[in-house]
Amino acid sequence: IYDHLRVLFSTLGRAHCPRCDLPIAPQSAEQIAERLLQQARGAVAVVAAPVARGRKGGYRKVLAAARKAGFLRARIDGKAAHLHDPLDLNPRKGHKIDILVDRLALRAGAEARLRTSLTRALDLSGGVVLVSIDGQGERLYSRNLACARCDVSVPPLSPRSFSFNSAQGACPSCDGLGRRWTVDPSRVRPDDSRSVLEGAIRPWHCHGPRLLRDALEGVASRHEFSLETPVRDLPPAARKILLEGDGEDFPGVVPYLQRRMDRLLHLDPSPSDEEGHDGGEAFDDLRPYLTEEACRPCRGTRLRQESLAVQVGGSTLGDLVRLPLEPAREALSALVFEEREKAVGERLVGEMVGRLEVLVSLGLGYLTLDRATTSLSGGEAHRLRLATQIGARMQGLLY
Repeated sequence: IYDHLRVLFSTLGRAHCPRCDLPIAPQSAEQIAERLLQQARGAVAVVAAPVARGRKGGYRKVLAAARKAGFLRARIDGKAAHLHDPLDLNPRKGHKIDILVDRLALRAGAEARLRTSLTRALDLSGGVVLVSIDGQGERLYSRNLACARCDVSVPPLSPRSFSFNSAQGACPSCDGLGRRWTVDPSRVRPDDSRSVLEGAIRPWHCHGPRLLRDALEGVASRHEFSLETPVRDLPPAARKILLEGDGEDFPGVVPYLQRRMDRLLHLDPSPSDEEGHDGGEAFDDLRPYLTEEACRPCRGTRLRQESLAVQVGGSTLGDLVRLPLEPAREALSALVFEEREKAVGERLVGEMVGRLEVLVSLGLGYLTLDRATTSLSGGEAHRLRLATQIGARMQGLLY
């Protein structure tokens, strides 16, 4: 079922911006011109190239290149400007710069001029064009699969974009596992009645505070607290420094352990503190301070943000795999496709709905598609194997 979903989303999915959730799609100058003439025929439009969208810089080279290309006017931070006038922009502030390419009426006979203006704007801005229409506001269009507002590019979609076993689709934060080992502060500091020197910070106590004594005394002196005071009696700022560091020379126990864990899991080639230990021994050292939780960036779905922003019928792949099987069957059955999409969409949905109906009929309608197989009972696993055989539509077999 998941393989069919991957094909469905890569073939018919609508890409959305992972930041602002607005739809994005590649469009040629011809497609943009056709849409404008359909939706705003008779109105006056201004075609502009947005060469800066809030980023800092002086933009001298950008403005000089536009002037050399023959453009005369621009809109800088909402104000009209002439490119031949001296323009001194503050490089420490963000600016919005739109190079004005053309102003024309959207009427019959203007198609060729509109396409030419759109092409020039797209080339000048790197694939984005801003069209201001009298009485209808501004519209952003992109030639690339990218969000023009957030400046976020989305790679071309393929089934691998929705596979957590592929680098193209896996969440980079958890490597497609959906869960991460993180340091639990309560395990690091289990006994607040002790002082630091008495072993309140468990990793320092177990591995000997002598190696850290100079660093601890230094940070205690800088921030004016005592290592002999019980941790529960220390000021909140001091307790935070011990756990999270002071942003200077002292890293804090939690970031230190987390870096060790990340090096271990990602096979970081940088020098580590586990020299002389194999991976198993290093993990055993860290395990008492760790807890496993769902990956926050992908929310346990195991996919990267760009893949999770693709929608079919208003739902993302993450939305569908979280549904129990019976509601998932209903959601897929309710999908409506455009005429050109029906040949692919209806066939894929039919295959998935058929498999889901078998699972529901075997009493598994309460399971979700993202359910880990290791969490299934023996009876559930047996019925899933049975559903696989029944779904193959073979004849002449007895179960």
